[in-house]
Amino acid sequence: MTDEQIQSIIDYDNEYDKLFFLFQATDPDDRLQEFYEEVILPYEDEYTLALMENLGETFDLCNAWVHDKYLVFSEDSVEEACKEGLGYMVEERTREVPQDLQYYFDSDAYLTDLVDSMSAGEILNPYDGNEEYEIINDTTYYIYRQY
Repeated sequence: MTDEQIQSIIDYDNEYDKLFFLFQATDPDDRLQEFYEEVILPYEDEYTLALMENLGETFDLCNAWVHDKYLVFSEDSVEEACKEGLGYMVEERTREVPQDLQYYFDSDAYLTDLVDSMSAGEILNPYDGNEEYEIINDTTYYIYRQY
C-alpha cells in the first residue's frame, strides 16, 4: 500500500478503505489482491480507471468527473468523437456562408479538411488542447479535459 493510499484512508475516514487496509496488512499471500484483480476489476468502468491512473485521484471522484469535467474515449471511438465535435463547427460555419453560395459549399470536404488539420486534443479538449492517455487492460484510453 502506498503512502498516498494510507493518507487517503486517514483523510477521508472511509470504513471500507480501513477494512481493505486491515485485510491487506494480514494477507501475506496476496489473496485479496488476486480476488480484486480477478473478480472486481473486470466489472469496474475502465474509463474511470484510466482517469484514476492519469489523475491519481479516487474512484468516486473520477467516476463523477468521467463524463463531465473529463471526456475519456477508447482508441476506437476517438475519431468518431472528433467528427461529431467538428460536425457542430461545420454547421455553424455553413450558416455563415451567404445563401446564394451555399450550393457551392462542400461541408463534407470542409469537415475532412478540419479532421486532417486539427489534433484530437484541439477538437475535444477546450481547456488546454492537450491529449493524454492511459493503458488499462491492453486498451488505450484518451483523456480530454473540458474545464
